[in-house]
Amino acid sequence: MKNFLLKKKLRNFIIKILKFKDFFKLIKVIFSRVVLRIFSFGLKVPKWHLNATFESRDYKSKVIKISNMYKTNFAIEIGCGIGEILGRLNASYKYGLDIDLDTLLLCKRLYKDIKIIHDDIMKNNQKILEIINSIKKDETILIIMVNWLHEYSESKVNNLVKNIFSLNRKIIIITDIYQRKELSNIPDNKIVHKFEDIKNNIFFKKVENLDKVRDLAILSNKDIVNLD
Repeated sequence: MKNFLLKKKLRNFIIKILKFKDFFKLIKVIFSRVVLRIFSFGLKVPKWHLNATFESRDYKSKVIKISNMYKTNFAIEIGCGIGEILGRLNASYKYGLDIDLDTLLLCKRLYKDIKIIHDDIMKNNQKILEIINSIKKDETILIIMVNWLHEYSESKVNNLVKNIFSLNRKIIIITDIYQRKELSNIPDNKIVHKFEDIKNNIFFKKVENLDKVRDLAILSNKDIVNLD
């Protein structure tokens, strides 16, 4: 009987701790959303950027952790949004590209060290190729593309990656795959991409369970196995 009561007390204590952690996280999420609305004053930033904060999206910290495993001076994020992933990377030089100008202006307010570039890469891949070619040839370049490629056809996405990999540079791409799109709130607009067979893709690794719907893909036009 005494053991039963002790176990019950322990269980109740653990539940209280978990509830406190959830409550503390909720406070952080609310606070982060308020802060972003203050910083975005005067800008027309889409609301989902202001709601999907770093504190409310666990996948962002996972992408950051994996990205920082690769020791690079140069990081480029295509579709950087307000810069919450790119701004937390260890790279010395950071380029953030996005199609929404106001979102980029908020990104710059939050992260002064990010060079913002307003461009639609999917309409014309030339800009990303120019940025890569402007970097010294012996540098490893990290490119991040998460939470938007699923809206584009496989042919468009493959063409973008092929064009990037066609350059004679050491490039690492980190992107997401909606492997379990049926679990998404909006599954109809999710295209599941396959990156293994893209031309000049020498290295491929999948990191499972970025979140409940996505895996993470790491690919490169060079053998980076020793950097793992």
